[in-house]
Amino acid sequence: MIDIQTLPDRRTVTPAEVEAALLDGYAAFVRLAYLILPPSLGRHRRVLAAHGVVQHSLPDRRRLERQLAGESDASGFLRRRVVQDAIKQADSRTPLRLLPQAWGRRLFPQSEAVDDLALRRLTPDARAAWALVRAERLSVDDAEQQLRAMGIQHSQAAINEAALTDEGAGDGSRADSVFDPCAMRLAPTDLMRRKARGRAVAITVTAVLSVAILISLIATAR
Repeated sequence: MIDIQTLPDRRTVTPAEVEAALLDGYAAFVRLAYLILPPSLGRHRRVLAAHGVVQHSLPDRRRLERQLAGESDASGFLRRRVVQDAIKQADSRTPLRLLPQAWGRRLFPQSEAVDDLALRRLTPDARAAWALVRAERLSVDDAEQQLRAMGIQHSQAAINEAALTDEGAGDGSRADSVFDPCAMRLAPTDLMRRKARGRAVAITVTAVLSVAILISLIATAR
């Protein structure tokens, strides 16, 4: 008698499960996007752009249902989306999406980290490899496999570049040294400059209204 062993059924994840995974792992996904975005942006813009990447990682409901066909890991699906979009934003010559906006406020880190120094000279692909291994704690083989699945053509070169950076980074290669873009403090921008700008706008508006009223009175008198 032949013993037929059936393979386990790989159930496709639902949009609700992906949304729940996004909420549960939001901080980790933001950190992943932050590490891939270029350090040259500065910490304030880079933090906002990282939040924007994660918040745009889910398409509308119908597109999400189509993209989930065959997906069995909600977190893996989101990680791939975040990495792909962050690399795309890093390679783009157009301004990065800065959402959510923080008008009149600047974001400052609660604590310093040395990851910027280690990652500044890396390509976006290599930063993605470094983040998958150091922040997401994937093995080198798994990280390379994921990069290939994301369409990274030179995944092995990205892994090697990230490894060379680790060799000279010292403590910067430790996962606990990675800056947390969700642990920030808000501080106002230059208040005096904003007040002066506000007064200038108010004076300009008043002058324009005064001229308009004067012209209206002259026209009525005629």
